[in-house]
Amino acid sequence: KTRVDGVLLEGFFNETGLIAGRTLRVPDNTEITRQDYDRTRQGRSAALQWRSNDQSLELTLQYFYSKGNEVGRARNALVDGNQGSFRVYPGTTLELDGNNVVAGTFIEPNGYAPRPFLFPPNVPYPTNDVQPLLGPNFLVQSRVQSTQRETADYSANFKWNATDRLKLIFDFQYVGSKRTQTDFFTTMLNKGTYGFAGLNGKAVPDITISPPYPGAPSNYFETPGNYLPFTALDHIEDIPGSEYAGRFDAEYDFDNDWLESVQAGLRINSTDQTAKWSAYNWGVINPFWAPEASYLPNPGLDVEAVSITGFAHTDKSYATALYPSYSALEQYTVLANAVAAQSQRATINNSFARWYPAAQRPGAIDGYRPGEVNRTSEQDRALYVRFNLKGDLFGLPFKANAGVRYINYETSTDGGVGFSNLGGRPIYCLGNDPGLSPEANLRQRQTDPRCFVSDADYAFANGGTITLNQVRGTYSKFLPSFNARFDLQDNMFIRFAVSQAISRPGLGFLRNFSTVNASSPRGLNSAGVAVATIPACANVPLNVALPSQCVVTSAILQNPEGGAPYQANSAGNPRLRPEESVNFDLSWEWYFAKDGSLTVGGFYKALSNQYQQGQEVRSFTNNGVTRDALYTTIRNGAGATIKGVEIGYQQFYTFLPGLLSGIGFQGNYTYIDSDAMTTTSYAVNQSGGISPISTSLRLPLVKL
Repeated sequence: KTRVDGVLLEGFFNETGLIAGRTLRVPDNTEITRQDYDRTRQGRSAALQWRSNDQSLELTLQYFYSKGNEVGRARNALVDGNQGSFRVYPGTTLELDGNNVVAGTFIEPNGYAPRPFLFPPNVPYPTNDVQPLLGPNFLVQSRVQSTQRETADYSANFKWNATDRLKLIFDFQYVGSKRTQTDFFTTMLNKGTYGFAGLNGKAVPDITISPPYPGAPSNYFETPGNYLPFTALDHIEDIPGSEYAGRFDAEYDFDNDWLESVQAGLRINSTDQTAKWSAYNWGVINPFWAPEASYLPNPGLDVEAVSITGFAHTDKSYATALYPSYSALEQYTVLANAVAAQSQRATINNSFARWYPAAQRPGAIDGYRPGEVNRTSEQDRALYVRFNLKGDLFGLPFKANAGVRYINYETSTDGGVGFSNLGGRPIYCLGNDPGLSPEANLRQRQTDPRCFVSDADYAFANGGTITLNQVRGTYSKFLPSFNARFDLQDNMFIRFAVSQAISRPGLGFLRNFSTVNASSPRGLNSAGVAVATIPACANVPLNVALPSQCVVTSAILQNPEGGAPYQANSAGNPRLRPEESVNFDLSWEWYFAKDGSLTVGGFYKALSNQYQQGQEVRSFTNNGVTRDALYTTIRNGAGATIKGVEIGYQQFYTFLPGLLSGIGFQGNYTYIDSDAMTTTSYAVNQSGGISPISTSLRLPLVKL
């Protein structure tokens, strides 16, 4: 069992309405989290061995089985403010460090209040949807992620000493494995007054979350009717895989002054994996602006009171709030269907898209959309021959081996492309939403960028998937190698090696699936300026005419920091080639004592096709619409070199008296210089031009 807690303050924005004439920095988001992980594992194994009386035959059979289960449970208490909308709670003051707010309590007087959301019976509901004391959104979130892993491994080994000189070895192995996962995350919405302190040096800031109006009952956050089930997210995956492997080796010993023996062998391998991996399926299940929106109690969604006091491993008292219960989330299918029924009721007369569980989404077949099913298979064959040598050269005894390996493998990968969902154009863009006042309808039409996104972009970013053609690849290579050791003395040697090697990409790197994500729409005024960047456009009351510079007339899909309208990421690259290297190693070794040695070595490696992340602009077509996206994927690099030297020394000082004779020392020094390499998340390499120095010391104190 493990537990991870945290307090996160983020989203520091400039607020102009806290103190007249000043612009202050304040965090508008606070998250208090607790995550618990439970892991269990079961395993069993068996082995059977047999050997003939003359010891010429030997058979070994082995079986191994492992089953693991991991359940992650998480709860979050999240204050989600709106940029530029905070005001100081009446009767409280701010603590400042320059222009940074380090303590304060806040409300959002111009925050949008849904009908008649959280207004106590004795407070009249304002006609302009504005509540004088209305806190920022207070969200309580529960998540349960359950993962199961299962592996069965069967193997057989047969050895036969056919003659005094000929040895034969046969191996066979089968491995079958499967990973499944369900992940469900749901959010309930409330309102609360938000406060914090201690941003000027405390290890854990003090957070306060209190009711959004004076005189609220002490059990305000424990009252079900104050919560609206708001959003849901689920994810499912089912990844079975299997592997067959066979090996045959033969060795023949020679009675020769130079040639000790010859080894040869064959390797075959077949790997198949089908990854069914749904997109993370988020949606609003209960739009609070919809007339059909409902509050707790909600059929199928059990809740429980949880004290936020224990979050973040502190004894600070934040609040006791209602959370979706873990027991309900662990019944994934039952709860997902109940939440989907709520979404159907809440969106039946609303433009917001209905939420479906991942397995019931339109276009899903057996729980997954076509682009979410990715099959990868690999067929491998290899042959090798190796000559083991010995003798004297220039008066120096030596041992060496020289050989070559031929490899050939084929891969095939199915895949697809998934597209994010911009959602539907809200109903108030073209008419009046019956759930909003006339003033609110007008304000939404004037300020919501979604009203100005093109029909083509809505058609492109529709949350759908498309299936890609199967990609096949082949690779063949001869890999020679040579290793030699020369005996300068009985305790002093020189070793030399040269070889060519490859490192093949794992099946995960070969997956042929991409996701295309749309950037959030940004509203522009008639002058082409982003309205969200104009301070005067924040928090204009509904009963005040919107300044012309604050009226959105067009929209662009662009990140606030800039960037392409669409960004695409690949889960892998089916055309990825193995990394290749040519390696040279030379070392001098001196074993001056039974427990002491000094070594000096140098190495040089010429790399090609190393894995690294790259970007390019690529066109994607969906629903009859083509758009360019900045495409990020793993790909092969052009080449690089690594060279360096190593010095190692170790010794026990047994010549010292008494207990001191158990003192030992072990240390090494390594100098590395690399050229034209790029550090990426896919390969651990040194950055170009850097020559790092590393040292390590270990002091064994055996007798102390």
